[in-house]
Amino acid sequence: MYSVPVDENFNYCEGLKAGLLFFKAQRTGINENDSEFPWQVNSSTLFDTYKNGKLNQNGDGYLSRGYFDAGDYLKITNPLSFSMTTLSWSFLEFKLNIEKCGLLEPYLSALKTGVDWLIAAHPEDNLVYRQCGIESDHSKWERPYEIYINQNGEPFKRDCNKQIIDEINPSSDIVLEMVATMSSTSKVFELIDPDYSNLCKKHALSLWNFGINYQGIPSFVEMYNSTDGFEDEKVWASAWLSFIDPINIDQYKPYYQGKCEILKSINNKWDVVYSWANKLAAACIFIEKNLNENINVSNNIINYWNSNIEKTNDGIFFINEWGNNRYSLGGCLLEAIWNNKNKKSTTLNIHFSEKQVNLILGNNSNHYSYVSQFGFKSSKLPLNIHHRPSHNPINFDKLNPINNQYSIVGALLPGPIDLNDTYYEDRNNYKMNEPALDYNSIFVGVMASLVNQKSSKVELSFPIYDQNNQPYTIVSSSTKLSTTQMLILFLLNWRSLFIKSL
Repeated sequence: MYSVPVDENFNYCEGLKAGLLFFKAQRTGINENDSEFPWQVNSSTLFDTYKNGKLNQNGDGYLSRGYFDAGDYLKITNPLSFSMTTLSWSFLEFKLNIEKCGLLEPYLSALKTGVDWLIAAHPEDNLVYRQCGIESDHSKWERPYEIYINQNGEPFKRDCNKQIIDEINPSSDIVLEMVATMSSTSKVFELIDPDYSNLCKKHALSLWNFGINYQGIPSFVEMYNSTDGFEDEKVWASAWLSFIDPINIDQYKPYYQGKCEILKSINNKWDVVYSWANKLAAACIFIEKNLNENINVSNNIINYWNSNIEKTNDGIFFINEWGNNRYSLGGCLLEAIWNNKNKKSTTLNIHFSEKQVNLILGNNSNHYSYVSQFGFKSSKLPLNIHHRPSHNPINFDKLNPINNQYSIVGALLPGPIDLNDTYYEDRNNYKMNEPALDYNSIFVGVMASLVNQKSSKVELSFPIYDQNNQPYTIVSSSTKLSTTQMLILFLLNWRSLFIKSL
């Protein structure tokens, strides 16, 4: 149909590896020996920490590690938690496929990196740090080592403390999503690392009590706010806790019992979407498949995707103009999970996942892969994505240099913004070209589900080149914060501690 043919022998293990590589690119607060991208050596989030300004034994902030959320330098609990739940759920369903690809270790590493940060963000029973950085940070287009420098070249103190979730300012949507994350991760590590599994379960139970006893949505939320409440998160969290704590299922069951009835007659496309803000369909599929509940809605969900969701001219499921590929693949992941080794499924003949992936990897009218620097052999591969470290800007200028200096491999992009498949490679257009953790968690899950007999084990390394097709080189240490700048930052941090102690 299009000039970019489907690679008939496409190795889905390569796709899974590419998707995991994006998580490596998003890591922050790592030391030089552990870096695989030039900007990570000099990407300092040293002072991302608690409201008391406390640093750990290595002199780093307790929130200094983890992941950047998207093409920015923000760390945000809500989408991160959703992303880790998605990775865990996909692992539990498709572990054998991941093992076949030889990607067990990098997969678990990607999961643990995010969950470790979420554990750090929950230092007390009824306290969660929602994010580091604020919405207005999006107005600055900087290099990674300039996170603590304003556009005048002056150091400033980045804040992790303006949106703290506690008993006074509860945020049930986030807290209950974290319950799902900790519960699913506990199950993943149950046999791999029992101590870590127990730690995650401990946080899951603590967060459950917090989320149920202190319900609400705070008014100060700037982004990733749940406009439709948190009832779906209640169903999602209670289902996962029932799965890992079956002895106490009667405690959790009232929170999901009867909540899936709405999906017996679906009238709204958003009811079947799986995203950081929409979990009801996923929760109901999980309940029907794993908790022995005969709620009889999951086949209806998959049939609705197959027959009722509008498609672009090329054939991509179309939900929304912003980040549509995540929604398309979210439906694919639900289909893949429900049809995976499931005797309850009556939709085993429905296989729309592979078709959607083919369109996303280049078999479309734009001849573009909607995954950065990865796709079918003759597709155009996006380089100039909306991603600050990849661009490596000069003087805070989004247009300088013209091309991104470092390629990001394996980032699922939002893709077309309308039913006419309108897409072009433009760094300024974040609705088409900004990747994010939640997008890639779904992409990774779908790739893991599609591993088949033709798929083969892949090498862990990935050739990474800059725009001149040269291997990555580590940025000179001269680009790090100067001693004076670091001293000023230390004094700013110390001053805030001193004032709070008065």
